[in-house]
Amino acid sequence: MAITRYHDRKLMDFFQAQKICTMPELKAALGTSVDRTVWRKLKGLAYRTSYSHRGAYYTLDRIARWDGQGLWFYAPAHFSRQGTLLKTVEHFVMTSEGGYTAGELEAVLGVEVKEPLFRLMEQKRLKRDGTGALYVYYAAASEQAQAQRACRQAEETRSRYPSSAAPRALAVEEIRAAVILFWSLLDEQQRRLYAGLESMKLGAGGDRSLAELLEVDVGTVARGRKELLSGDILRDRVRRVGGGRMAVEKKRPT
Repeated sequence: MAITRYHDRKLMDFFQAQKICTMPELKAALGTSVDRTVWRKLKGLAYRTSYSHRGAYYTLDRIARWDGQGLWFYAPAHFSRQGTLLKTVEHFVMTSEGGYTAGELEAVLGVEVKEPLFRLMEQKRLKRDGTGALYVYYAAASEQAQAQRACRQAEETRSRYPSSAAPRALAVEEIRAAVILFWSLLDEQQRRLYAGLESMKLGAGGDRSLAELLEVDVGTVARGRKELLSGDILRDRVRRVGGGRMAVEKKRPT
């Protein structure tokens, strides 16, 4: 009985022409209906599976054109030097300066990452801070995670308080002192609204952070934020009508 032989050269030529291929396309190129035959041939080649489309696409290392982050996009498939989506997500978070949110990672990788992030958390391979959609993911090692948090906080501070006149290397404490000084120059309503504005910039937990920084009740910050969002602002006076001390004429007996 004649033995059917499948040649590596045929598979390599097919990859060279197509760049990326699916399993059905590879079987057709080799003239086989058996997945195992394709796998046996792929083992002799330096190949990659896509981290998108649940690994449905294949390519060769010699074909991929990796960018500086170790990624290669060839429509519609996405490939990574790390291989699977799980390993790619872990690598990006572990090697980042300030961690990643799910949204930030999705913007870089071009695919949804909530499932692999959840699995990495379950396996204690990553840590996270925050609430809801504002979770930030960090390395599992405490010292590395602490350094990533500090880097993110410094970057967020620079983005919230940009200044062309001040050097970008302003210390966080100097910025806090400037905020407190500016706060002291405002009237009652302006203070409340300013606190509410800065709270919105901080996102989740902003009300409490501003309240602690400015040494005011957290309800004052929340009220200022709500007034800004609703537009319920008194433009010509600090207090509402009827507020403040009673007029002298009204205190005199008739």
